[in-house]
Amino acid sequence: MKFLLHGDHPYARVTLNDESIANGWLDIWFDAVAGNVYEITLENSQDGEISCTIQLAKTPSLESITPGYSANISAFVGQTKQLYVSLSPVEADPGALVWESNNETVAKPVQYGLKTVRDIELLKAGTAHITVSAPGCDSTAVFTIEVSDTDGTMTLDVSQEVTLEAYEKIAYTFIAPGNGEYVLWSPMDDLTLEADGDAYDAGGDGSCAFEASEGDRFILSCWAREDTTTTINVSEAVPATGISLSPATISRCVGQERWINVLYSPRYSSRENLTWSSSNQEVVRISEGGWGRIELVGVGTATVTATTKNLTMIPSDNNVPCHSFRFTAPEDTGYIVWQENGDWGWINIFNSQGDWIGLDGGGFRQFDAKKGETYYIHSPNELKKQSLSN
Repeated sequence: MKFLLHGDHPYARVTLNDESIANGWLDIWFDAVAGNVYEITLENSQDGEISCTIQLAKTPSLESITPGYSANISAFVGQTKQLYVSLSPVEADPGALVWESNNETVAKPVQYGLKTVRDIELLKAGTAHITVSAPGCDSTAVFTIEVSDTDGTMTLDVSQEVTLEAYEKIAYTFIAPGNGEYVLWSPMDDLTLEADGDAYDAGGDGSCAFEASEGDRFILSCWAREDTTTTINVSEAVPATGISLSPATISRCVGQERWINVLYSPRYSSRENLTWSSSNQEVVRISEGGWGRIELVGVGTATVTATTKNLTMIPSDNNVPCHSFRFTAPEDTGYIVWQENGDWGWINIFNSQGDWIGLDGGGFRQFDAKKGETYYIHSPNELKKQSLSN
């Protein structure tokens, strides 16, 4: 086994998860020189011992640098945004990457441990361009950052009325009055809430929890998918008096994954650690790390349970009966799936990556398939499919 490691730190640690090496796990520690790229070779001997060779790697020249995520970023004064770049080829040694801002009064790069990552401090409203370059490489990555002032200041337990246009984000500054857990919340469910972009409303219950120390400054923001007027509040977290899981039932095909969201009552409740379990591991398996992510591994019905320290278990039935099938496309063409007997119930189609695809026609769904790709199709009613090329 061989692999490359960039020496971005004055030391390096490699953790392997490979069944062919050391019963699946192996830690390698060694002193590394920042800027060097190392080739690590592992070999199993017949007597079960492992030999490890570490040497400087011969790496190709860097050909291109591109933004690692989005090149256009919108944020607020007082935030810190982390940017990263992708290198091509990936094993190239970038040397000393240069991060520059054309307007450091608006956005200023600060030192970070990795060459390909930088924290950007946002200092005042305006526009700045962050350029990333490398000596001897003609390619550069350019980020455009639009920085806005916040819309005001939020105070603990004082409701703030907000009027939003669809997908418009507004933000407020909040200074934590003490140490502890706080919750940004709204009586509106379909509202996305964020605290400095790190903590956000993942459960769709109109709340977002974050930890703070006295004097910490946060940017609290929200947006909605439709024009709306509502209120947002920030409160100290209190013990939850109840939890529920959403959705209460799930119908999907074998091989799919799904998130189960936890809804807390009241909305400004403390986010306690949850223990997740499945009544039938052959049907529904809890993904590693919990967090409500489940894998549907077999046909049947299972109950997923979430438990907190202080509250009783709340069940959720998953994989409720439905008509479904797995379909591997024999050719590149469009397909149509419809329901027998003129039924107009829902039809869900997912590709092998779990993405929901297809155009809904009311009682039927049309989608484009690629030869050899596998698709998962299910509905509460009997289904038929037909190639559009026929």
